[in-house]
Amino acid sequence: MTSLSTQTSRFWHLSVGRLFALLLIGLFAFFLISGAFMYRQLVAMERVLADISKDGVPAMIDASQTFSQANLLLNSIQELTMASTSAAQRIALSEVEKKLNQMLQTHPTMQASVYDEQIRLIREELDSLNVLIAQKLAILNQIQTQKTALFVLLSDMQRISQQDSAKLQSWATQVAAIVAQTTESMSEGRLYLLRDKRQLLANQINQLSEVTTSLPASSKNQVEALNESLNKLVTGENGLFKLKAEQLRVNGRAIGRGHFVTNMVEDFSRDAEAAAVRINQRAIGEVAELTATVNRQSKTFIVIAFLTGLLLLLSMNVVRKRIIHRLVLLNRAIKQYVPGEADLIDDDRQDEIGELVRSFRQFANTLEIQQEKLKNLSLTDELTNIANRRHFEKRLEHELRLAQRHQWPLSLLIIDVDYFKAYNDFYGHSEGDTCLKTVAAIISKAIRREVDLAARFGGEEFVCILPSTDKSGAMAISHQLHALLYQANLPHHKNLVSDRVTWSIGVATSSPQEPFDRDTLILHADTALYHSKQSGRNTTTHHDQIDPARKSHS
Repeated sequence: MTSLSTQTSRFWHLSVGRLFALLLIGLFAFFLISGAFMYRQLVAMERVLADISKDGVPAMIDASQTFSQANLLLNSIQELTMASTSAAQRIALSEVEKKLNQMLQTHPTMQASVYDEQIRLIREELDSLNVLIAQKLAILNQIQTQKTALFVLLSDMQRISQQDSAKLQSWATQVAAIVAQTTESMSEGRLYLLRDKRQLLANQINQLSEVTTSLPASSKNQVEALNESLNKLVTGENGLFKLKAEQLRVNGRAIGRGHFVTNMVEDFSRDAEAAAVRINQRAIGEVAELTATVNRQSKTFIVIAFLTGLLLLLSMNVVRKRIIHRLVLLNRAIKQYVPGEADLIDDDRQDEIGELVRSFRQFANTLEIQQEKLKNLSLTDELTNIANRRHFEKRLEHELRLAQRHQWPLSLLIIDVDYFKAYNDFYGHSEGDTCLKTVAAIISKAIRREVDLAARFGGEEFVCILPSTDKSGAMAISHQLHALLYQANLPHHKNLVSDRVTWSIGVATSSPQEPFDRDTLILHADTALYHSKQSGRNTTTHHDQIDPARKSHS
C-alpha cells in the first residue's frame, strides 16, 4: 500500500513539462495507430478524387466551353444566313470559321471518330450554306442592275412625254405607274403574291400597245422600243419578277440550310455535354460508395473526435481570424459598395476568400461596363422611331472607315422638308409630328438595304447613309424618294412650290479617288441641299453638279 501511494504521488507531482510531454507522447501514439487505420480510407478517397480531377472536372469544363462556343457559332451562322452584301458574307464566314476552330481546340470528351465526323458534316453544310448565300447576293446584284435600268428607261420616257401630245402623256402616266408598282413589288416576300402582281403588270404592259398604235409616226417607234424594253425588264426571262422569285427561292433554301446547320451544332453541343455527364455520374457513384464505407466506420472515429476537441478549439480560433472575420469584412464591403470603387476592397491573399474578393471586383467592373453599354443603346429618335443624330454620326464614322478600307464609294443624302415651319404654323405641331413620322416611314421604305441607314438629323432634316453607292446610285435613290413622297400625297397648302408636302435633297459622294472625312462629306451634302433650295426646292442637287464659283460662295 505504501509503495502504490508513493508512485501515485510521484505522478501528480511531475513537472508541467514532463506531464505535457507524456500527454503529447500518448496523443502521438494514439494518432499514429488511428492514422494507420485511416490511411486506407484516405487512399481510396484519393483515388476517387483523382478520377474526378482527371476526368470529371475537365469533362465539365470542356462541355461548358463547347456550349459557350456553340452559342457564339450559332450567332455567326445566323449573321452568315442574313448577310445582304458580299462584304458582310465574308466577315460572317470568317467569324464562323474562327468560332469553329475554337471549338476544335476545346477537345471535348467524346470519341474522336464521332467528333471528327460531326465537325466534317458541319463544315460540309456550312459550305453549302455559303454557296446559297453567294447565289442570293448575286441575284440581289442582278435585281439592283435591272432596277437601275428601269429608272433609266423611266427617264427616257419622261423625255419623250414632254412632247405636246395628250396620248403621250397618258402613255407616260401608265409607264410611271408600272415602274412604281414594280419597284414596290420588289419588297414582296411571298411567291404567290409576286406571281399575281407579275400577271397584273404583264396585262398593263400589253395594254400599252393599244396607246402606241394611235401615236404619230415621229414618236411611235421610240415608244414601241421603250414598251419592249419595259416588258423585258419587268416580266421577261431575266426580268425583275423572275429574279425576285428566284431570290425568294434561294433565300428560303438558305434559311432552311441555316436552321439545319444550327440543329447540327446544337446536337454536337448536347453530345459533348452528355459525355461529360456520364463521366461525372460514374465519379459520383464512386463517391457514394466511398461515403457508405466511411459511414459504416464512423463510430471508430468518435474517440478521435473527442480527443481532438481541444485541437479543434484552437482551430476554430484560427478559422475565426482567418476566415469568418474576413468574410464579415467582405460582406460589409459588398453592402456598402459604391460603383467605381470595387478596387477599394483590400484583401489580396492567395486563397479562396482572396479569389472571392477578386471575383467580386471582376463582377462589379463587368456590371459597370454593361450599364455603360445600356446607355449607349439610346440611339433611336423618340418621335420617328428611326436612328437619331448620335447614331448617325457614329455610323457615318464607321462606314467611312469601312469604305476607305474596301475602296468603295459612300454617298450621303441630307433631306429637308420644304416650308415645314409654315406647315407647323398652319396645321399645328401635333399634325407636324405626324407628318415627320410619315416622311420618316417613306424614307425607311426607300432605304431597304440592311447596310443603309436613315436617321433624323434634327427638326425637319433627315439623312441617309448609302455605303457602296456611287453618285448615280445615290441620285436614283433620291429620285425614288421624290416619287414615293409624291405618291403619298400629303396635303400642304402653305407649300409655295406644290399643293402637297415636298422635300429638297442634297447629295454628296466620297469615292476612293476623292475620299472625304465625316465633316467634309456633311458639309458638301449640306451645300448641295442649300443649292436645291435656291433652285426652287422640291429637287435634288449633287455636290458635283454645283458650279465651283457657287460652291465657294456658299
